[in-house]
Amino acid sequence: MTQFDHNEIVQSAIFEKGQLIGLMNFEQGHLSQSLLLNSQGELVYRFIRHMRTVNWLYSMGKTSKLNFSNQVPDEDSPNNRVVYRASEKKPFYEVVDHVSYHRLGDLYEFYAMVLRSFDQSGCQLFVDLDDNPDLVTHMPQQLIFNY
Repeated sequence: MTQFDHNEIVQSAIFEKGQLIGLMNFEQGHLSQSLLLNSQGELVYRFIRHMRTVNWLYSMGKTSKLNFSNQVPDEDSPNNRVVYRASEKKPFYEVVDHVSYHRLGDLYEFYAMVLRSFDQSGCQLFVDLDDNPDLVTHMPQQLIFNY
Protein backbone atom coordinates (compact mmCIF):
# COMPACT_ATOMS: atom_id res chain seq x y z
CA MET A 1 0.00 0.00 0.00
CA THR A 2 1.44 3.36 -1.02
CA GLN A 3 0.36 6.86 -0.03
CA PHE A 4 0.83 9.81 -2.40
CA ASP A 5 0.54 13.57 -1.93
CA HIS A 6 0.23 15.63 -5.12
CA ASN A 7 1.56 12.71 -7.21
CA GLU A 8 4.60 12.33 -4.98
CA ILE A 9 5.15 9.24 -2.87
CA VAL A 10 5.00 9.92 0.88
CA GLN A 11 4.83 6.50 2.51
CA SER A 12 4.75 2.87 1.46
CA ALA A 13 3.78 -0.14 3.56
CA ILE A 14 5.37 -3.54 2.94
CA PHE A 15 3.41 -6.69 3.62
CA GLU A 16 4.46 -10.33 3.66
CA LYS A 17 1.79 -13.02 3.81
CA GLY A 18 -0.76 -10.34 4.72
CA GLN A 19 1.24 -9.02 7.67
CA LEU A 20 2.82 -5.56 7.83
CA ILE A 21 6.61 -5.98 8.07
CA GLY A 22 7.90 -2.57 7.09
CA LEU A 23 7.22 1.08 6.35
CA MET A 24 9.14 3.37 4.04
CA ASN A 25 8.85 7.15 4.41
CA PHE A 26 9.77 9.51 1.59
CA GLU A 27 10.67 13.21 1.39
CA GLN A 28 10.75 15.02 -1.95
CA GLY A 29 10.56 11.69 -3.75
CA HIS A 30 13.57 10.17 -1.96
CA LEU A 31 13.53 7.50 0.72
CA SER A 32 14.10 9.20 4.08
CA GLN A 33 13.70 6.26 6.45
CA SER A 34 12.63 2.64 6.57
CA LEU A 35 11.14 0.83 9.53
CA LEU A 36 11.45 -2.93 9.94
CA LEU A 37 8.81 -4.53 12.17
CA ASN A 38 8.69 -7.90 13.92
CA SER A 39 5.78 -10.37 13.75
CA GLN A 40 3.97 -8.48 16.55
CA GLY A 41 4.15 -5.23 14.56
CA GLU A 42 6.77 -3.74 16.89
CA LEU A 43 9.62 -1.63 15.57
CA VAL A 44 12.88 -3.58 15.43
CA TYR A 45 15.17 -1.53 13.15
CA ARG A 46 15.03 2.02 11.81
CA PHE A 47 17.14 2.87 8.76
CA ILE A 48 17.62 6.65 8.43
CA ARG A 49 18.93 8.12 5.18
CA HIS A 50 21.45 10.98 5.36
CA MET A 51 23.49 12.70 2.66
CA ARG A 52 27.19 13.47 2.97
CA THR A 53 30.15 14.33 0.81
CA VAL A 54 32.44 11.35 0.42
CA ASN A 55 36.09 11.72 -0.56
CA TRP A 56 38.07 8.72 -1.76
CA LEU A 57 41.76 8.18 -2.13
CA TYR A 58 42.78 4.78 -3.45
CA SER A 59 46.31 3.66 -4.12
CA MET A 60 46.36 0.35 -5.97
CA GLY A 61 47.95 -1.75 -8.62
CA LYS A 62 47.25 -0.88 -12.24
CA THR A 63 45.53 -4.23 -12.76
CA SER A 64 42.80 -3.61 -10.16
CA LYS A 65 39.22 -4.30 -11.29
CA LEU A 66 37.42 -1.90 -8.94
CA ASN A 67 34.65 0.01 -10.71
CA PHE A 68 36.60 3.27 -10.99
CA SER A 69 39.90 1.76 -12.18
CA ASN A 70 39.04 2.67 -15.78
CA GLN A 71 39.28 6.37 -14.88
CA VAL A 72 42.42 8.34 -15.53
CA PRO A 73 44.55 8.21 -12.37
CA ASP A 74 45.43 11.42 -10.56
CA GLU A 75 49.03 10.42 -10.26
CA ASP A 76 51.35 7.56 -11.10
CA SER A 77 53.63 6.30 -8.43
CA PRO A 78 56.57 3.92 -8.51
CA ASN A 79 56.09 0.18 -8.02
CA ASN A 80 53.39 -0.02 -10.73
CA ARG A 81 50.76 1.68 -8.53
CA VAL A 82 48.25 4.43 -9.31
CA VAL A 83 46.33 6.86 -7.11
CA TYR A 84 42.67 7.71 -7.66
CA ARG A 85 40.84 10.56 -5.98
CA ALA A 86 37.10 11.15 -6.14
CA SER A 87 34.45 13.17 -4.31
CA GLU A 88 30.66 13.10 -4.50
CA LYS A 89 27.50 13.49 -2.45
CA LYS A 90 26.18 10.07 -1.46
CA PRO A 91 23.44 8.78 0.76
CA PHE A 92 24.34 6.72 3.79
CA TYR A 93 22.08 4.95 6.22
CA GLU A 94 22.27 5.17 9.97
CA VAL A 95 20.69 2.12 11.63
CA VAL A 96 19.01 2.15 15.03
CA ASP A 97 18.31 -1.15 16.77
CA HIS A 98 15.11 -0.51 18.73
CA VAL A 99 15.40 -3.78 20.68
CA SER A 100 18.78 -3.08 22.30
CA TYR A 101 18.67 0.68 21.64
CA HIS A 102 22.04 0.44 19.94
CA ARG A 103 22.89 2.92 17.17
CA LEU A 104 24.92 1.46 14.30
CA GLY A 105 27.13 3.84 12.35
CA ASP A 106 26.16 2.68 8.89
CA LEU A 107 24.42 0.02 6.85
CA TYR A 108 27.60 -2.05 6.51
CA GLU A 109 27.89 -2.33 10.29
CA PHE A 110 24.32 -3.68 10.23
CA TYR A 111 25.22 -6.16 7.45
CA ALA A 112 28.24 -7.32 9.45
CA MET A 113 26.08 -7.82 12.55
CA VAL A 114 23.60 -9.92 10.57
CA LEU A 115 26.36 -11.98 8.93
CA ARG A 116 28.01 -12.65 12.31
CA SER A 117 24.71 -14.06 13.59
CA PHE A 118 25.12 -17.04 11.23
CA ASP A 119 27.52 -19.92 11.84
CA GLN A 120 30.31 -19.13 9.42
CA SER A 121 32.77 -21.83 10.43
CA GLY A 122 34.48 -23.07 7.31
CA CYS A 123 32.64 -20.52 5.15
CA GLN A 124 33.89 -17.82 2.86
CA LEU A 125 31.87 -14.73 1.99
CA PHE A 126 31.55 -13.37 -1.50
CA VAL A 127 31.24 -9.59 -1.41
CA ASP A 128 30.81 -7.46 -4.50
CA LEU A 129 33.88 -5.36 -5.25
CA ASP A 130 31.87 -2.14 -4.88
CA ASP A 131 30.85 -3.06 -1.31
CA ASN A 132 34.09 -4.67 -0.21
CA PRO A 133 35.94 -1.52 1.01
CA ASP A 134 33.01 -0.55 3.25
CA LEU A 135 32.12 -3.99 4.62
CA VAL A 136 35.63 -5.28 5.28
CA THR A 137 36.26 -2.57 7.90
CA HIS A 138 33.49 -4.10 10.03
CA MET A 139 34.67 -7.70 9.57
CA PRO A 140 38.48 -7.60 9.78
CA GLN A 141 38.86 -11.27 10.81
CA GLN A 142 36.49 -12.67 8.17
CA LEU A 143 37.89 -14.19 4.98
CA ILE A 144 36.18 -12.35 2.10
CA PHE A 145 36.73 -13.17 -1.54
CA ASN A 146 35.54 -11.34 -4.62
CA TYR A 147 36.71 -13.26 -7.65
